[in-house]
Amino acid sequence: MHLSNSQLNDYARCGKAFQLRRIQHAPATYSWWLLGGIAVHEALQAWNEAWHQGQIITDIRGLYTPIFDRLYADAVEKYGDPDEWRSGGRKTEPQTHDWWRENGVPQVAGWANFAVENGYRPAVFNGVPAAELAVATHYGSLEDDRIEVKGFIDLVAQTPEGGLVMIDFKTGSRA
Repeated sequence: MHLSNSQLNDYARCGKAFQLRRIQHAPATYSWWLLGGIAVHEALQAWNEAWHQGQIITDIRGLYTPIFDRLYADAVEKYGDPDEWRSGGRKTEPQTHDWWRENGVPQVAGWANFAVENGYRPAVFNGVPAAELAVATHYGSLEDDRIEVKGFIDLVAQTPEGGLVMIDFKTGSRA
């Protein structure tokens, strides 16, 4: 058996919710923050791939918007009425379609500007940029009780000095 890092966090937060969601596959309401986070991550991956090839994409809106629109159309088809989706932003405006379509752009641009200004480039392993790098480890102390935890590193970046930095891009309010 294996779990992703998010599944392990779900289990630690609430065992019953984990059981309903991950084991019994109870119906769940789709969320805007999931759609927005996936769109930002896909745009960051595309930007980093271009940066690896020596191209600097400056039209971040032109990169992000088609990705968001495609994912939005797919989600509407799969999950139905977007007015029924869960939204974040309890302290500010609701994080729904217009919010994510607009605010995903500066999230991608923030990394792009930082990377160019500071000379951070995607690290390369076996000729491939280290983006969405699959990793696994074991959780638990007894051999019979160990659970393999699988996850993905959003990006391993190489600093101008040659060091390596693991980056986990965040789109939400929690660090």
